[in-house]
Amino acid sequence: MRRFPSKEFAGKVYRQITGEHNIFNTSGSFEKGGRWNVKGKFGAIYTTLTKEGCRAEFERGLAIGRISPEGARKTRDMVEIEVNLSRVFDFTRKEDLERMGVTRKDLASDDPTICQLLAMIIYKAGFEGVLVPSAAGTGTNLVIYPDNLDEKSKLKEITRKEFTWEGGRKSERD
Repeated sequence: MRRFPSKEFAGKVYRQITGEHNIFNTSGSFEKGGRWNVKGKFGAIYTTLTKEGCRAEFERGLAIGRISPEGARKTRDMVEIEVNLSRVFDFTRKEDLERMGVTRKDLASDDPTICQLLAMIIYKAGFEGVLVPSAAGTGTNLVIYPDNLDEKSKLKEITRKEFTWEGGRKSERD
C-alpha cells in the first residue's frame, strides 16, 4: 500500500436509507458485511458520487436480493452528505487497478471476495475511505471507514429527500 499515495476527497456524496436509520450508522454493514467491508470486522458507510448512482445502487440491491421487495416499498430517503477526507484509496484509475492486479470486472463481480480482501488491507492501512467503480455499472462510489476518520475529517448531512419505490419506479418528493 505504500506504493499508492492516499488522495484527498472533498465533495458531496449521496446515500439512500430507510427514513428511520441514522445515515452515519454502520451497524448494518458491520453485522451483514458488504462488498467493501468484512462482516464482523469493521463497518462502512456506502455512498455514491451522484444521485443517479445512488438510484442505480438501489436498483442493484433490489435485483440481487440485498433489498427485499417489502423493504423497497418502504419510504426511503436520499441524503446528500458533505465529505472531507484526507486519506482515500482510489480504485477508479486504470493504472492503480493494474498495479494491484485487479480489473473493474473483478470489482463488480457478484462474488465480493476480492473486494473484501482489498478492503481489509485498505482498512488496516488506515485509509478513511476508498473510491471504487460502482458494481451497479453507474459511476463511482465512495466507501467510508468511520473508525479510521481523523479529527480533521468531515461528514455532514446537507439535504434529505424522501423517495418511494412505486411498482418499478422511484418518485422523489420535496
